[in-house]
Amino acid sequence: MLLIHLALLDPPDFAPVGGLIRILGIEVIIQSTLRWVRPATLARGKPQLATFYSVAAILVRITLLIPLIYYFGAAGAAWTYVLVVIFTIGLVAFYVMPRLGLGS
Repeated sequence: MLLIHLALLDPPDFAPVGGLIRILGIEVIIQSTLRWVRPATLARGKPQLATFYSVAAILVRITLLIPLIYYFGAAGAAWTYVLVVIFTIGLVAFYVMPRLGLGS
């Protein structure tokens, strides 16, 4: 834990990538909200929903990755990852959950 704290707050040798590590740290926190979706789709007998949101996320990732890397480099790739996770959460909330009978 101390190593993570030092790497994120006071990165001595990896100062050039400290910002990227922070961006990806945001993504890890956001993505942790999706850990239950795939098992839920399988338990409800609807694996096609997991396939749908996974393929949609890949297509969005490829679409965003190319221009964001071109314009912003590695930071663009990191932000693409965050944006795709946010997109996936929206897709799960408004498309997958209603089809699983979860939510309103």
